[in-house]
Amino acid sequence: MLIDILHGWDEKINFTWKSSIITSGQKDAYLRACGIYSGLPTIIPPNKIFHINGKLIHDDLDFYYLVAETLIGDKGYFGSGYDSFSDCLIESYNKNDPNHNYKIIFNNTSNIKNALTEDYFEEIVNLLKQYNFQVEIIE
Repeated sequence: MLIDILHGWDEKINFTWKSSIITSGQKDAYLRACGIYSGLPTIIPPNKIFHINGKLIHDDLDFYYLVAETLIGDKGYFGSGYDSFSDCLIESYNKNDPNHNYKIIFNNTSNIKNALTEDYFEEIVNLLKQYNFQVEIIE
């Protein structure tokens, strides 16, 4: 599946994440393909407000996909689990102005908390704050 996704990108065939028939295996392969294709994040646009819509998150892979797409863009990579997410935050923090003015607004967080668990989501929020992201949570 991973090779198919990378080959598809070479052929200008896009993978549709938001399709209702995508499996968790396909999601995992897509995130790994993004990691190979894009590598760790380097530049995040400064002084930007990012919106994450919790209605689009049904599992942890949806969360990591949506964060990457929102912060980096198409085929961007921002981890596929807590440790790799943390690594991406460290990398972006080291490559950007540490006094950046990033703000992430999480909407419909009850969906996110159901997909990740409330404690896990709280850990993610604390990690973002540790790297100077302002975080706003809207239920």
